[in-house]
Amino acid sequence: MAKRRREGSSEKRCDCGKRWRKHLYLVLDDWDKGFSIHKIDALSFLDDSDDSDDDAGGTLRRLPDPPAVRITEARHSPMLFAGLGTTIFFANKKQLSPNATGALIYDTETAAMAMGPGLPENPCCVFVAAGPGETKDDKGRKHNENEKLYTLDHGGRSNHPSGHLMGVSVHALSWARSPAAVAEPWLPSHEWAWESVGAPMAPFDGNEETVVSYTVHPDGRTIFFSTRGRGWVPAGTYSFDTERREWRSHGEWVLPFDGQGYYERELDAWVGLHEDGYICCCQAATATPGAVPEWRKTEQKLFREGDRERHLGATLTYMGNNVFCLVESVVQEGVEPGRAYGAGRGCALHVTVFGLKYSRDGELQATVRRVTKSYAVCKYIPGFTHEAFWM
Repeated sequence: MAKRRREGSSEKRCDCGKRWRKHLYLVLDDWDKGFSIHKIDALSFLDDSDDSDDDAGGTLRRLPDPPAVRITEARHSPMLFAGLGTTIFFANKKQLSPNATGALIYDTETAAMAMGPGLPENPCCVFVAAGPGETKDDKGRKHNENEKLYTLDHGGRSNHPSGHLMGVSVHALSWARSPAAVAEPWLPSHEWAWESVGAPMAPFDGNEETVVSYTVHPDGRTIFFSTRGRGWVPAGTYSFDTERREWRSHGEWVLPFDGQGYYERELDAWVGLHEDGYICCCQAATATPGAVPEWRKTEQKLFREGDRERHLGATLTYMGNNVFCLVESVVQEGVEPGRAYGAGRGCALHVTVFGLKYSRDGELQATVRRVTKSYAVCKYIPGFTHEAFWM
């Protein structure tokens, strides 16, 4: 049988002129000294002739060995992971000393590691890339100079009698021109650098658990944040215009998905992971305050059926051209949830690639090209499940 056309295929040319294909990069705590980054050709899932779930029988594969990179001695403090362009950043969330190591940078295009700047003082767990535009450095390497990685910093405290944190500032990481290279031209012309965005403080509580969902508007520059109610501040949705550096309130409603949502042009909507394993599709809100956007969810769950207690966490990643990747972390059958951590392979990753469409009745459903692969994995850190990046 002929192979199916790879819908959603995303290939580009690297600096040497060769075609370079994107991959799924999974960050896992699968060894006793730290983290591993595994590289998976998720688009190859769509080459399978069988349109159904080919792991329905419970087959568990092994992840590609060796991993793309391993990060050692990284289990003693909480880690934050973020992606921008072809680069994965990882750093200790809490800097244990002023001389602590800054962020480590893994370039997926060159498979090279480098040192980068440390995180802002009190970063939120939310990192989101926004802003189009591509440039080249002095060696001809392409970078999105206008695309930056934004995060919130909750280092300040308001004078409100409740004592709630309200000093929420915005910081941005970018591949920027190095000031030192002006005086010393032999130095690299660009470097990774954080900057404090000159903007008013965010109009919501600064606790890192406040932001429950976020996404980027189709304009590419406006970031939406939904927050849970906390103390005297009700739940609501806010937007930050990274170009004008302005905050706006959109009302006391929240986006219907958990974590990050992605704009899909074919559906003209934001797509995100709804509670209990449903996928939801939400009309993109206007950049100016307006009505609550309409949304709907799939009739069927995409999570594996099983004991809710065995479910450890899930992420949704956008692969482009109406193709998505759901990664679900669970405890294997026959293993007690409390004994799933350690040297044994007590957990599993279910990686599902699928598309979305509306039925004739207007119902949102996963397309027939939905395919799942399952992998046996080890786990060592109870508070961490996995991170997934498409680049």
